[in-house]
Amino acid sequence: MHAAKPLTANFHGDDWEMSHIEADILKLGGFAKASELARLGYSPDSVFAAVQASRILRVRKGWYAISDCKQPSLRAFRIGGKLTCVSGSIHHGLWVPEHVGLHVAVPRRASRLRTADDFRKRLAAHPDDAIVVHWSRSGLGGDRHAVSIVECIVRTFACQGRGAGFVVFESALRKRKLTQSDRTLVFNSLKIADRPLGRIASTRSDSGTESIMKLHLHALGLRFTQQAFVGGVGPLDFLIGERLVIEVDSREFHSDPYRDRQKDAALSARGCRVLRFMYSQVVYEWPTVEGSILAAVSRGDHQPG
Repeated sequence: MHAAKPLTANFHGDDWEMSHIEADILKLGGFAKASELARLGYSPDSVFAAVQASRILRVRKGWYAISDCKQPSLRAFRIGGKLTCVSGSIHHGLWVPEHVGLHVAVPRRASRLRTADDFRKRLAAHPDDAIVVHWSRSGLGGDRHAVSIVECIVRTFACQGRGAGFVVFESALRKRKLTQSDRTLVFNSLKIADRPLGRIASTRSDSGTESIMKLHLHALGLRFTQQAFVGGVGPLDFLIGERLVIEVDSREFHSDPYRDRQKDAALSARGCRVLRFMYSQVVYEWPTVEGSILAAVSRGDHQPG
């Protein structure tokens, strides 16, 4: 515990105390109660001076955050909760589909929710369509910024649909952010109709686009192999049968046209048919993509020559 802090401090000439209060708030998880700061030896006047110097922010009554706190977390905390669903998934570093709104988890009995931009205004009096409130029946878990990854995945399934939930689930698996017990907990929390997706989720999808394609191919009843390795070519996004290759370009990374053409030429020399799709096609033009894949299968492009 720090020694008692002076009631006043020369913050312009000496930043020593200010650096410590910021560091202590970080140690507390990025947000701190006034009572927690008091136990660490910070007087009300020194906390007020830190706010006036714009080193820390008053988020809600009795709560403070560091001044460079990430905006989604700050806005969720100001409302009275923490990030969840797709917003929480982004906080945890997961790939999420495009979505609308800030998703905030609040305790079921929470009251006096505030607006995301001003803790003096009640959300009920200033409704905001961009705020999606998730009322939680259980403990929120996670840290002071977001609920746990497991809760984020389950909430995404329930709120955004099975497609988005599957994408987030696979992203968490790919990034090794779930233990086996976490995966079991996610599976057991899903609706019965969604549990087959929990069984096929794996670490093989390199991007959210691949997860979306995987889900579509599964829905079509096509048997495929992900990341099949071909000597001299490398791994393939998807291989249907023995010869039909499907490659997808992710939203995060621009493809290298020259390298892609080299890969396509090498596969063609081995008797393979290559279908290559962009993220926008997979997400926004699926009927056209589906028709192309089914036409190739109907011609037998996936069968041995």
